[in-house]
Amino acid sequence: MFSPAARKPHLAGTPSQGRNHPDSPSTPLDETRPSFLSSTSVPGRPTTGTPAPWSSRLSVLARIPIVKGAEKGGSCKQIQPVYVGEFPQVVRNAQASLLKKGFDNSLVAGGMDKETSLAWIICDTQLFIWSYLSGTVPKNCFVLELPSSVVGDRIVGVKYTNGRNWMLCAVRWDVSSKKVFEQCNSAGIILCNQETGAVVYWPDIYSESLNVPVVSLSEPQSKETGNSNSTSQMNELCARSLVWHPQYTSSDDSSRQFFLLTDHEIQCWNIVFIPNINVKKLWSHEIVGNDGHLGIKKDLAGQKQIWLLDMQLDDRGKEFTILVATSCKDRVSSSNYIQYSLLTMQYKPGCSTKNSWSTNERLLEKKAPLQTVIPKARVEDRGYLFSTRIRVGGKPSGSVIILSGDGTATVTSYWKGSSRLYQFDLPWDGGKVLDASVFPSIDDSEEGAWVVLTEKAGVWAIPEKAVLLGGVEPPERSLSRMGSLNESVVDEEKKSQKTGGKTLPGRPGSEAWGSGDRQRVALVGKTAQDEEAEALLSRRSTLIIMEHGEKLSSMIQLRELQNLLSQNRKYLSDSPSSHAQSEASGSLWNLIQLVGEKARRNTVLLMDRDNSEVFYTKVSDIEELFYCLSHHLEYVIGGGQPFIIQMQRACELSNACTTLIQAAMHYRDEHRNWYPSLEGLSSWNCQHVIRSGLWSLASLIMHLLKEVQATDMSVEQETWSQLEGLTDVLLDAYTSSITAKIECGEEHHGLVEEYCQRRDELLGSLYDLAKRLTELKYQESHLSEEDLERREAIFRELTEPLLLIARRHEGYQTLWQLCYDLSDTGLLRTLMHESLGPKGGFSYFVFKQLMKSHQYSKLLRLGEEFQEELAIFLKEHKDLLWLHELYLKQFSSASETLHAVALSLDDGPPSMTEEEPEMVQIKRSSSLADRRRLLNLSKIAAVAGKDKSFEMKTRRIEADLQILKLQEEIVRHLSDDREEDINRPLPPGELIEVCLREASKELCLKPFEVFAWTSSSFRKSNRSLLEECWKNAASQDDWIALIQVSTAESWSDKVVLEALRETVLYKASSWCYGPESQIHGGGFEEVMPLQKDDDEFSSIKDESLSVEGILMQHKDFPDAGKLMLTAVMLAKVGDDAMVEEHVAMAMDSR
Repeated sequence: MFSPAARKPHLAGTPSQGRNHPDSPSTPLDETRPSFLSSTSVPGRPTTGTPAPWSSRLSVLARIPIVKGAEKGGSCKQIQPVYVGEFPQVVRNAQASLLKKGFDNSLVAGGMDKETSLAWIICDTQLFIWSYLSGTVPKNCFVLELPSSVVGDRIVGVKYTNGRNWMLCAVRWDVSSKKVFEQCNSAGIILCNQETGAVVYWPDIYSESLNVPVVSLSEPQSKETGNSNSTSQMNELCARSLVWHPQYTSSDDSSRQFFLLTDHEIQCWNIVFIPNINVKKLWSHEIVGNDGHLGIKKDLAGQKQIWLLDMQLDDRGKEFTILVATSCKDRVSSSNYIQYSLLTMQYKPGCSTKNSWSTNERLLEKKAPLQTVIPKARVEDRGYLFSTRIRVGGKPSGSVIILSGDGTATVTSYWKGSSRLYQFDLPWDGGKVLDASVFPSIDDSEEGAWVVLTEKAGVWAIPEKAVLLGGVEPPERSLSRMGSLNESVVDEEKKSQKTGGKTLPGRPGSEAWGSGDRQRVALVGKTAQDEEAEALLSRRSTLIIMEHGEKLSSMIQLRELQNLLSQNRKYLSDSPSSHAQSEASGSLWNLIQLVGEKARRNTVLLMDRDNSEVFYTKVSDIEELFYCLSHHLEYVIGGGQPFIIQMQRACELSNACTTLIQAAMHYRDEHRNWYPSLEGLSSWNCQHVIRSGLWSLASLIMHLLKEVQATDMSVEQETWSQLEGLTDVLLDAYTSSITAKIECGEEHHGLVEEYCQRRDELLGSLYDLAKRLTELKYQESHLSEEDLERREAIFRELTEPLLLIARRHEGYQTLWQLCYDLSDTGLLRTLMHESLGPKGGFSYFVFKQLMKSHQYSKLLRLGEEFQEELAIFLKEHKDLLWLHELYLKQFSSASETLHAVALSLDDGPPSMTEEEPEMVQIKRSSSLADRRRLLNLSKIAAVAGKDKSFEMKTRRIEADLQILKLQEEIVRHLSDDREEDINRPLPPGELIEVCLREASKELCLKPFEVFAWTSSSFRKSNRSLLEECWKNAASQDDWIALIQVSTAESWSDKVVLEALRETVLYKASSWCYGPESQIHGGGFEEVMPLQKDDDEFSSIKDESLSVEGILMQHKDFPDAGKLMLTAVMLAKVGDDAMVEEHVAMAMDSR
């Protein structure tokens, strides 16, 4: 499609790069290669172009250090394609057969299917299908005979003149399983001829019973009838391109959607294969039309003609990329030229999931404006234009490969508003480029490298670096297959290296490449020696160098382990073939193959290498092994296998992982003097990818342990050993990573939480497995009688390594279970002394377990040895703290604790008994009597302590005892519907309010008693409540009736005195102000005196501050005020003589 006018030798194939060159080790000629590819069978083969498979191996050249400058062709190698694989031998045989028949264009059609990674070629009347990922020389190839009705005389002329009309789609039926890198094992094949309309369908080429083809041929339609079915309608279309929808299917699905690109629109069709092929049109979307507001004509105003050449669909089935050619005319020279552009369209929101569409509905919209990839190209005929195709999805991201009719492939990428082009071409004897695809990514996380199927030279890959370094800006006018653009980049690279990497701005060698949101910088500038020197000066450089030694040592040990496994399988095999199958079925072998395949796909220079070879040579990328464990463990283990088989395969992987890491740690111990200070540094074996891989494997083993109840001692023992080793290395990785984060001042709490959670799960699983193993070993003893000592000895022996891990990683739950099940208090106390951290360590955990199981006596006995630790722990459990304080002879503290517990609003202390074999909770709420007993104990402890304030403490305790006694009396007088919680000590204020709400004469004096046993501060802060108490007391007697009766019956002073002594006011005043009153913490006079003293209270305007002032507010005070005041005053005096005198004065005043 485009190339400069000059052509220079630039790729492998020149004499200087022959197999005798000392710096270029070459691959020997494959003896199985047919002679028709040699120079003798194809005379005059040029020595220019892309290197063929018989030239030097590029993956070998890529490992050779670049020698001085560009004189050795180092820059040239960087932009060379990479040989991936040869055609299957059956294809070569078919080629040779056609050559003997005199056909020059031997391969009429061929292509590649991205979804299944299958390549196909039609040769004569046979269809050859194989996987282009299966190695340099594929061994498995499907040969399908084309039905005679398809290759009959009526299309023989087409068969060899325009083979590109054949289109093939592979429908993978096993999409439900994890593909990873394994070959497809169930797929249907759809073969369509765009020109003739013939469709052939093989339901499943992997099944002998389902590989019978179903054929549909185009039937000529009569113009007179005017009737046509959907199939004939599709056949009559002038289709530019046919693309299958990448939908997920199963072998039960008998239909699939595909898209056609015509001369002006995109059409969506649905095809049904079984029982008969039927095609139905679903919808269409016009791209080139007369309406200027629709399609792309408004973006291409002034162009003479527009051609839609080819179309591709992304992997999601939602984005269409269309190659557009437009005929243009130069305004200066008036010459005509062709401009190639890319149109990207996508579904409108919500349209991709619709099941029905209207006829005129437009489902697509432009994602971006037209992107010009080749601004000016020579004018080509229609045949050349319509043979041009595109492919999408390769590296660099966003790049597109254009396959032109002359057999060349051009990779175009877009960066900073301009297109960059890289041309892949072949020597003339290599044939044309048949198709291109993309290497599937292992994780589907990013695009793969471009891979190209050639007509004669096999399969080739285009590295991303080749596109970046070899890409140039489009020329003003391109010619067809008359050279390559790659020479200019080579010359530029030579100049760059000669000038020390200094290139002129704007030239290809100094461009920074990018696509989308990714940016790449061309690998020119600083030399490798400069970068190495800078690396040696970095803070982490020494550690990286030493870690490389660790990885190398690990790889060596892993290789030895793999050899040992292979030898073991060999001893169990009867023949070499079965040994090979046994080795390939091993989980470690599958993992090595997976990691190697992932590296090959990410580095296409290694595509001609074996997977295991790539794995063992990529020492620095050993982390990829753990990455694949984390993401593809189900495939490596074999998810469809029985659980016991999965367990054995998982143990094999566990052994490999622990061997690998232990080898690295052994290397570190041996060479520890060479290591820098590791403070703040995290080694490679502590990285997240390592921990994630190990945890994925450990999680699988723990899951299998729950599913498998094996009775085989060897399996259980092996599982125990492997899980124990895996736990050890995983937890060590966590602790090292946490330590590094702490030293660097980084956030680590999330990592610590994850570590603790996984530690407990791992140790718990190991503990359960130890119990199972103990039972199996005990049963093997075949003892006639129960021998508990023998069982205990087996259990102790098995759990010894578990005990060590739990000690090192503070697995307190496991340590507790071990000690509890063994009833080993000595071991328990030893472990408690070993772990005494700032938060109590293991001793605190033991205290919590004993508290949780209500073994309070055992808990307190531990306090004899762990006095301070238990005292700290029991601060949150005061109901037991006082017992420990009494043991420590801290009587004053015990008195305060008992005082607080007795008056606490929570439930009281538990009832402690030694007879708790089932550890059943025996705890009851403390009654008021129990609380009074605790107060009495508090009083005794205070006296025993005899500190400076013990007398004040005892008085306060006595007052609280009286209040509790009052509460008992009050509760007994409450009505049934208002009964309070008799066990909960009520606060004094609440207790007083209960009495006031009850409004009974039996409880009217109780508030004054409560006030008397409280403190002076309580009385001062509750004056209003005390006022309500006096009002309530004054209302309890009928003062008017008392006056009337005493007057009518002419009571004597003595009789009146007796009557006043029975009033509530007299009794209340006697309790609060009488000579025999018992008041705690000061008298009532300090809060509310009986009478208002003019001298003392002259500044107080509120008369209610005295009892007299409160009584004056009573409704009976105008008539009986003298008598009411006499009652309260006489109670204060207490002397009978004085009482009679006051009574006489009160009676005279009436």
